[in-house]
Amino acid sequence: MLGDPDPMIRQAVISALNSLGHPEMPHRIKEFLGSDNPYERESAVKIAGYFGYEECKDMIIELCNDKVEEVRKAAYENLVFFEDERIPSILYSGLEKEIKKIRESIARSLAYLDSRHIIPVLEKALSDPDPWVRYYAVKTLKYHSLPNTISILTDLLNRETSNLVKIGIIDILGEIGGNGAINLIIPLLSSEDKDLARGAIAALGKIEHPNTINPLLEMLRSTKDEVTKIEIIKALGNKKGIGVIESLQWIVATENTPEIIDGALASLAKISTRESLRAIMSLTIDSTKREKCISILSKLPIEKIEYLIEDAKSMPKPVKISMILVLERMKSYDSVERIVNFLDDEDPDIRIQAVISIKNLGSIEGRKMLREHLEKEKDPRVKDIIYKLLEGK
Repeated sequence: MLGDPDPMIRQAVISALNSLGHPEMPHRIKEFLGSDNPYERESAVKIAGYFGYEECKDMIIELCNDKVEEVRKAAYENLVFFEDERIPSILYSGLEKEIKKIRESIARSLAYLDSRHIIPVLEKALSDPDPWVRYYAVKTLKYHSLPNTISILTDLLNRETSNLVKIGIIDILGEIGGNGAINLIIPLLSSEDKDLARGAIAALGKIEHPNTINPLLEMLRSTKDEVTKIEIIKALGNKKGIGVIESLQWIVATENTPEIIDGALASLAKISTRESLRAIMSLTIDSTKREKCISILSKLPIEKIEYLIEDAKSMPKPVKISMILVLERMKSYDSVERIVNFLDDEDPDIRIQAVISIKNLGSIEGRKMLREHLEKEKDPRVKDIIYKLLEGK
């Protein structure tokens, strides 16, 4: 079945054999590597590479010159799983003579090549005439801790003409991080090409460094493009520096575009500090934003908003009511216990909302707490509601 013409069947068989690891496998796979059936040769290469069968290595090297394209492709892809000083030069040769499809595979495989031997092959792939080969070569850099990675990317960025590859470079810079990467990315924020600018925004969002915050905040204040603004807001969700929470809170308070408001609230929730969550809670003062804020807070673990409950007690009425609704939507026993704290509020409207929310949660313990509170409740409206709720009206 390793020679079945259907690639899905072959892959299923390969996966099954890879899970077995029988002691007879190396011998049998070596036989398949010499098969007249190209599908069997291709399948055998993949299995030998998966297990790293040393006794199959020389035959796989020979198959890099196979007359069948898919066999050669598989051979190049799996060479990197073996230790042999010939392998870098074989890959280099493949990048010189092979068709685009196989050169792409070689470039992708460089992620697994020993870092000690990668530089010549990598440079060859990075200078390939096809942008996809260069793109895949760039993406492999995150798997190698090379001392000159920033230098390589700087040179490549300066000479690169393809946006595809430039975006790949920017993405890798975001993965690498550090001042060198930041200094390369920041100028790209002002690129006239929106794809490059947005790639730069995303890359800065990945880097945990205080120097990434101000460029994003400055761009947020200056841009009129809604999509760009949303991308910046998303990137800021990874930051906890000075000015981030205030800026996101200001966006929610002043914006009317639903996608921008949703993005800013999601970023505040992702930051997930007391200050960022308190910012969301305080925004419930605005009736037009209240429902979104309640919705996002109610999806958090109750432990995350524990301190907000205390903070809410000193906030205006709409915020207190919103906090009660957040707890109600969490629908847990812990919610009931915390809502009960609002039964001591001096404002009867707050107490009424607390009573209604406790009733909506349908907790037996909550009904018991309402009966206990009834004895000390002075406001006739609140008492009347409690009576009706307890009587099931």
